[in-house]
This record gives sequence, C-alpha cells and structure tokens, in this order.
Amino acid sequence: MPPRHSFVGMSVQGASIVVIDDSEEIRELFQFALEAAGYRVRVAADGREGLEAIREARPDLVITDISMPGMNGFQFLVKLRSDFSPPLPPVVVCSGFDVTAEEALRLGAVRFVAKPVEAAALLHMVEQALSGRPPDESALAQEHRFVEAARGRAAAAAERLFTSLGPQTSALYHILPRLAQRVADYFGFSPAGIVFVEQGAVRVAAASRGSPIPAGTRTSGKILFSTGVLAAGSSLVITDAASFLASGPDSPLRTLGVEFVVAVPLVFDDVPIGALCLIDRAAHSFEAEDLVILEGVGRSASRTLGSDAPLDRSFGFVVPALFDKMLGAELSLLHRQRGALELALVTVDPSAVGRELGLALAERGGARCAVCSREAGTLALFKRDADPDGARSAISAALAQLEEAGGVRAAGWVSVVDDGLPAVPSETVLRLAGLALEQARASGPGHIEHLAIASAPAPAAAKAARPAVTPPSLR
Repeated sequence: MPPRHSFVGMSVQGASIVVIDDSEEIRELFQFALEAAGYRVRVAADGREGLEAIREARPDLVITDISMPGMNGFQFLVKLRSDFSPPLPPVVVCSGFDVTAEEALRLGAVRFVAKPVEAAALLHMVEQALSGRPPDESALAQEHRFVEAARGRAAAAAERLFTSLGPQTSALYHILPRLAQRVADYFGFSPAGIVFVEQGAVRVAAASRGSPIPAGTRTSGKILFSTGVLAAGSSLVITDAASFLASGPDSPLRTLGVEFVVAVPLVFDDVPIGALCLIDRAAHSFEAEDLVILEGVGRSASRTLGSDAPLDRSFGFVVPALFDKMLGAELSLLHRQRGALELALVTVDPSAVGRELGLALAERGGARCAVCSREAGTLALFKRDADPDGARSAISAALAQLEEAGGVRAAGWVSVVDDGLPAVPSETVLRLAGLALEQARASGPGHIEHLAIASAPAPAAAKAARPAVTPPSLR
C-alpha cells in the first residue's frame, strides 16, 4: 500500500487547490478562474493523476469530476481515504450527474455541485468549502432550479426534433433498432440502446438483441441517466455503472440486473435530447478509446438528426471522418492488447457495388469492424481482432463478397500485427493503404496489393500482389 499522508490546512487566501476533470476545457476554465482569484492550482485528467498531484501539492481543497476514464471520481474518493492520513483535504464533487450526489457525499465529499458552474458560483463554493461553512440554502435552491431548467430544455429540444421530423418520425423509429444493433455488434460485448427525452420522461426508443431494458420502457430519467446531465451538454453521460450501483442493492439499475452502463448524448439544436447507450448485466472494462468511438458514433448520428436530409437505413452509417477516428482508436487499443488490424481500400465498380452492399458489409462485419464509402468508387474496411487469423479472414471474406458482386477493380490491403512495435498512427496506415491501392491499380484489373507492418514478418503477412479471388486464395 502506498504511504499514507496527512495535511495541514492553510488560510483561504492563497490556498492550494487540485482540480480533477477529464475535460481539458473545464480544467482550463477552473484553473483560470481560481488563479485569477489568488488560489494556487494543480490540474489532473483522472483520479490517478489527481492522487499523484495531491501527494506532491498537499492541497487545501480538491475539486473532482465523477465520470472519467481510468479512475473515476468515486474510486478516487475511496483511494483518498485509504491512502492518506487525516486530516484530508475537503473534496467538492462538481459533476453533471445529479443522480450521483448522494453517493458522492456518502464517500466523503463535502459538497456536490451540478455542472455547468459559472465562475462566480465556483469561487463562492470554494470559499465556503475552505472556510468549513456549509452551503447556504439559496445556493442549493439555485442548483435545484438549474437541474429542473436543464431537464426542461432537453424535453423542449426533443419535442422540436419530433415536430421537425413530422412524417419521418415513423422512419426514425424503424431505423433506430438497426443502429442500436450495429453499435452492439461493433463492441461485441454489450447490448445497445437508444433513448430519447419525451414529455419529461425518458423512453427507450430502440434496443439491440439481449438488452436488459427493452424498447418501449419509460422511466423518470434516473434509471439510465439524469436528463439534467444531458441538457448540461456533457460530452458523455457515464463511463461505468459504479455511479448507480454503489448506492446499494436497491439502486434502479441493480434491480434490473445491470452491471455495466456507458452512454453518450444525442444532440439536437445544441441540446442533448437522448443518448446512445451500452447496457449489460455483465461488468466490462471500457477503455478511453472505446469511449472515443462511441462518442464519435453519437456525434455522427446527432449531425444526421439535425440535418434536413431524409432519414433512411443508412442513418448512422460510418462517414470518413468517423472511420478515421475509429481506426485511430483501434490502433491505439491494438498497441496495448496485441493481435492484428487489417485495413483495405477497395476501388469498386459503382454500378455493381452499391451503397446497400457497403451497408451489408458493415452490418455483417461483427465486432471491431467498420466500413465507409470514401471518394467516389472507393470503400474502406478495417477489422481488429486479438486473433490475427480472425482479422485476416474477415477482410478476406469481405473482399470475396465484393468480388462475387463483380465490383472489385483493385485493392490496397495493409496488415498491422502488433508484437511490441510502437503504436502506428492511423494516418500512416491509411497512407500505406493508399499507396498499395495505387500499386494494385497499376498492376492491372482485379489486383490486390498487400503490405504488412509487423515486428517479425511471417510468410502469410509478407508483401504480395494478388488478383481479387475468393477467400481460400486470399489467405
């Protein structure tokens, strides 16, 4: 166990404060406001960094978020009490998740403040916490009014969405289950759901197979998340189920048997009106890269909701910018988890291979597989797998399916096998795939140029130029 530390308080003037938040914007905002008021400030991006900053800075006050990748705010509060000797610095939890207030206070926080927080309110709260004064009733009432107003904005924005959709509303509810299932299939370990704020409540609009919360379920908003959180504009809702489950066996999600929750908002008119969620009865680890991918899918779906384009079954289809973000996140995960990632850029005959086949490839690709249409006549596909043969077989089968449709003109295929190599940037892999595609085009119709990035090239991963053929010859 790390050595335990103790703290000696200072006067409010010139006090030392550690701010812990995974949002760089919020860290900078808090640091600027607090330093302008004469405080000394250290910042940290998660609970682990926060503990280290506390060991070094011996602060007089800590301000922490709850939902953060790595060590979240609840875990931080527990570690602070176990690793440091009293007197401990007072901790203020500043979070968009008003449903977590009770648990934060139970774990030792002296105050819970709902985000967003104006600079004047932040400074007033800090002064109270440092002086040991309890929050005044007017401040608590103001925070309550903020939460209620935020929920009202979410409900109003959702109502505007459905009004603007008009006849397309039925189409939306027809295609949402497809998006939920594709998200569940991509992550491969958890059912997915899509929820909307409707008339002050939360309605599960769509759910994938195996979801513990079925489509059509309506709640007051606190089973899945606080609608106040959504309207506050948080970049994510919650990174794990601990916020809800830690409150005991009677917590709403535990009564449903849920052990894992992660969700990101769906936004309309700059106001979150619902969320894309992963919910499961089994506990899972959820990496920061996973969150980047889920947030990207949520933002892409939000842009589609806010556009004037008609909704069709391609709603949520991976666009190039999202594909590149997903590829970068998967390469980062590959570096830590090992295995292989296969990427192919394929020039196709648009008359033989339409958007429907591209969508079919995406839907059938399984976990950690994405397909997007890039410039006219080119598809991009990637698949990551802990088993290199599994990744290779998936891309091989996809190319074979495209070939059977009579559509492959040329393909550039890159294999990234991580066996201790430094992480490879997505820009590098895409550039190599582009070069391989150019070489395949120059080699004649139907060729596949295959490159490998590996610490020890194996015969199956060596550079080769092959015609577009069926899977047995592609392996």
